[in-house]
Amino acid sequence: MSVADSYFDELFRNNDDPWAFKERWYERRKRALTLAAL
Repeated sequence: MSVADSYFDELFRNNDDPWAFKERWYERRKRALTLAAL
């Protein structure tokens, strides 16, 4: 599946974190665990 670049341009135009990676506790935990493993 491929998506046009314009899709992502529009997605990020109004929101710098459209998938809420910074806000969701499980995303923060997943990142912390990944960094700790490194």
